Amino acid sequence: MIPATTKAAGTRTGAALLMTLALMACEGKVSGPQVSTSGITTAELDRDIFLPSCAFGACHGSQKPAAMLDLSHGLCGAKMIHGASCLFPGKRLVVPGNPEQSFLIDKLTGLNLAPHAETDCSTTGNVRMPLGGTVLSADDIQRVTTWIKAGANCPGQNAGDAMPPSGQTDGGTDGATGDGGGSTTGDGGQPVQLSLESPAPRLRAGERLPLTLTISPIVGPAGLSVVLETDNPSALGAPAVVFVSPGASHATFEVQGKRPTASVKLTASVGTMRVDTALVVDGLFIAEVFYGDAPVPSPGDHSQWVKLVNVTEAAIDLGDYKIGAGRTSYRDTTAPLSGVLAPGTCVIVGGPESSLGNGAPQLGLLHDFDPDLPRVDAHQPAVGVALLAVAAGGSANPTDLVPIDAVVAGGDGTTVLLGAGGLPAARAVTTLTGGHTLGRRDATTWIDQARPTPTDCPRW
Repeated sequence: MIPATTKAAGTRTGAALLMTLALMACEGKVSGPQVSTSGITTAELDRDIFLPSCAFGACHGSQKPAAMLDLSHGLCGAKMIHGASCLFPGKRLVVPGNPEQSFLIDKLTGLNLAPHAETDCSTTGNVRMPLGGTVLSADDIQRVTTWIKAGANCPGQNAGDAMPPSGQTDGGTDGATGDGGGSTTGDGGQPVQLSLESPAPRLRAGERLPLTLTISPIVGPAGLSVVLETDNPSALGAPAVVFVSPGASHATFEVQGKRPTASVKLTASVGTMRVDTALVVDGLFIAEVFYGDAPVPSPGDHSQWVKLVNVTEAAIDLGDYKIGAGRTSYRDTTAPLSGVLAPGTCVIVGGPESSLGNGAPQLGLLHDFDPDLPRVDAHQPAVGVALLAVAAGGSANPTDLVPIDAVVAGGDGTTVLLGAGGLPAARAVTTLTGGHTLGRRDATTWIDQARPTPTDCPRW
């Protein structure tokens, strides 16, 4: 953990919800309409608990699922009935009629967990799930317990029968396939029309945001599986599949912000029908910039620094970002970042000087900006300081120049630099007195600040 100017506001990390139920390698498709067990169906458990909490792209989705457990097709699709735990081969994930012997219950409650696993099939260890997320409520755990106690019925599994062929239901081929890629028709055979609605265009890392899928016409008697994909699963977690109940015209699901990014695209699809929406994940901001302690700038200033703040309730890996600055490009001056910034904390990047002249900052990430950060000047082109995502493999991909956050100041109001999210940049201030800092009052307001405040850590 890197030094921070305030203590963490909480201990909850922003790790992805790795619902590593300890578990076995397996594949399979949903075997069709789920069987009711004492009023609780596997479809309801999948919809309410396992798909939204487990089947994220970077967790237990269909692409490289954590612990080799693919939950994108639900409990029955993962063949958990009598399946062996990959952590403890002698334990069974779900033992119908006996929740006390079902390792799934141990993982959800955190009880009866041995400190060390018997195998190395998982890197997360033998801990309570969901890892890094809010534990399931007592009501949800009771629903899973009741389902197991009543028999945990999965057609073709409980009695040792083989699962139906991939993409088929027990009753034939009526309705959508289990992987969401089959039927593109609704009730009455009409083509499916999709729309995807979000109550807000952005969310913070660690937060969940409900989205609504609207389907027209209403879904037929077999229900409908809608596949969800994100173009950046490291930034936004989403269920792999959303099941729309028979006769329904919409379904609500949640996405989770995982790390700040300028924009991430979420796609919902049924067969060849696709619909997209774009979301921004934020929470990591530039809070203050100190351009130098000398009234007149001179080359080789070692007092400059930039303060970053994590206003979320999730830890943020700074290794995914860098600071860029300049008048014509954010590539003019760059500073790589590293370490993990805890929730509700700040870090100062810069130096190596720490004196009364620059506010005596505690330098969490030592970096001598070279060339120096350009000074704010009304008679020169505007200067920008930005927080940028590091391109995959460290390449100079143009997308890494779209700022996660940015501040542009000085000049005549025209600039080629982009603002946060690639939007046009607005000037924060026209001029800045030498030795002052550019300080941030809130998410949108900057001021000429006479006294550097490196020890202050804001929360907006």
